[in-house]
Amino acid sequence: MVQIKMEKINNTKSDTLHKNLYIEVKHKKKIPFLKLFKETIKKAREERKIPLVVFVERNSRTPIVMCDINNLKEISSFLKDEK
Repeated sequence: MVQIKMEKINNTKSDTLHKNLYIEVKHKKKIPFLKLFKETIKKAREERKIPLVVFVERNSRTPIVMCDINNLKEISSFLKDEK
């Protein structure tokens, strides 16, 4: 798991001490798109699938993926299998 740092040290502005990933952690009272993700979780459970939400801004080539961090390994393995 990723260690979250409590102060800015080690010459990084990242919120973690991971050596390869720059992770920005946001603690919010409300997350605007969480309702959408919860709806997706419900639908995915009905089909016994892993929920994933992909956001694509109009005229952008960079999709953003939202998933439960506990599913990352399994999602990654599916993507590797499909190559």
